[in-house]
Amino acid sequence: MPSPRQQQERESTEMGKSGSTIVRVHQRPQLYCQNFEPVSPMVSAMDSNLFSDKPKGYHHKTDLEVGHLVKIQIEGQMHSGVVRWLGWNADSDDQKLIAGLEMDMSNDCFSDGTFANKRLFTCPSSRGLFVYADQCKKDPLYLDSTSTISFGDIDCPFIPGQKPPMEINNSNVKSICGRNKGIQGHHNSCYLDATLFSMFAFSEVFDGLIERPKRPSDVSEYEEVQKVLKEAIVNPLRTSLYVRADNVLHLRHLLDKLGSVTGLTCEEKDPEEFLNSLLQQILKGEPYLKLNSGQESFYYQLFVEKKERITFPTIQYLLQQSFYSSNIKLSEEPSCLIVLMPRFGKQYKMYSKIFPNLDLDVSEIIENVPRSCSCCGIEQATYECIECLNESEPRDVHCAFCERCKIVFHQHRDRTKHKVTKLNVIDRKVRPIEMKLFAVVCIETSHYVAFVKCGKLPESPWCFFDSMADRIGGQNGFNVPEVVACEDLSNWLSNESYEQLVSQDGDGQQLSPPNYVNRLLSDAYLCMYYSENISRYK
Repeated sequence: MPSPRQQQERESTEMGKSGSTIVRVHQRPQLYCQNFEPVSPMVSAMDSNLFSDKPKGYHHKTDLEVGHLVKIQIEGQMHSGVVRWLGWNADSDDQKLIAGLEMDMSNDCFSDGTFANKRLFTCPSSRGLFVYADQCKKDPLYLDSTSTISFGDIDCPFIPGQKPPMEINNSNVKSICGRNKGIQGHHNSCYLDATLFSMFAFSEVFDGLIERPKRPSDVSEYEEVQKVLKEAIVNPLRTSLYVRADNVLHLRHLLDKLGSVTGLTCEEKDPEEFLNSLLQQILKGEPYLKLNSGQESFYYQLFVEKKERITFPTIQYLLQQSFYSSNIKLSEEPSCLIVLMPRFGKQYKMYSKIFPNLDLDVSEIIENVPRSCSCCGIEQATYECIECLNESEPRDVHCAFCERCKIVFHQHRDRTKHKVTKLNVIDRKVRPIEMKLFAVVCIETSHYVAFVKCGKLPESPWCFFDSMADRIGGQNGFNVPEVVACEDLSNWLSNESYEQLVSQDGDGQQLSPPNYVNRLLSDAYLCMYYSENISRYK
């Protein structure tokens, strides 16, 4: 007869109609790992003597892998979990495969990923559950998307902890370039791949999204979304600059389940639909674009009236025109500004080319910010005129005036009837409020790509990213992402280069930039800027 303690150590609890057996964390004194090497970084710190090859006579087959989303029935209810560990019990005669899950629910019977006083994976307290693997069913969405598709043989485990962006300069930029770099695309995911790469590969602007603690008002799956975004996408991207497509599928399934935007797992979408779902609806970040009208937003769509005489505007010009014509201003300096071009997907774009300024002066569009006269550049502006802005050329914008320049400039017969508005002048030092360009997402024939700056320094190189640069295999094959260096892109995006691009040379021929520069100028869909004064998006 076993002692009461022995009996307790071997007990299992039957829960739910499915008969799912929860293996208690004190129950199994010895386990075998599915592979001799640890199956995830979370196991690597453990005593390696705990693991060995598969037990002798083991014949059970499973298609479960660490990182898979699964469903399991507990107390008559279906719950989701992520496979964090797979292994065997060395003392059991049946040698059944055991799965360690991080659940979407808490239960006092669950652990924090420890098993027999050994840590097999890490998760929040009361969220770790050990069950027999044959009781797990793959999440239906995950099964439909991946059951017959290979994503290649490059490993991409979840990586916990805080990982800063890589330090990239002109001397080592080649190390991040080549095939199988970036985020692997799958099933119309390019809109999401290009946006995520822009947000997180070399910038910490959006790191607040993956660090903010859960609030009572957040969705119940908040920590799961945050964990998948951080450990399955951001950290692998910053560690090895490679994220496999099935990692991104975890996030796509959660967004599709929790947000109002449907079809995020398989349909063509635009970046702003993804941003709305992730930033506003699920992670509930604080909108950084706050208008004096009381409205708030996560990005700004340029609304402008096309001027036929202007064929190659700058974002600086279009942004001022859009704000002035809408009679709105920002109520405070933003930490990050995402600007959507005046176009509608691939069907329509107002201008064939738009120049993205490396430095964007937002002083003109922030309420009650003192700024210099746009004519003399010396005195503080006390008036502004939207009609003058509409008449200006992108290279020579006049819209803010000191007292003297306002009088002189409006003596011209074509400007005598302009409606000039007096500004609410604040007596403090005039300083430009500039934001720095760090990414441009482009679209061509329904396919999104990205140009991303690999650091914060003025001399930091740029790279081009395509999540579906190539494909291996047929219908059940996989895409190959690629990163290409664009080391001289900063020179082409300088103010001096803009002057040359819009001017004719001595022979009357337009200057011809490289193809990748033309692609950026012609296909820009959204541009991302950050403020050096405000270090991080809230």
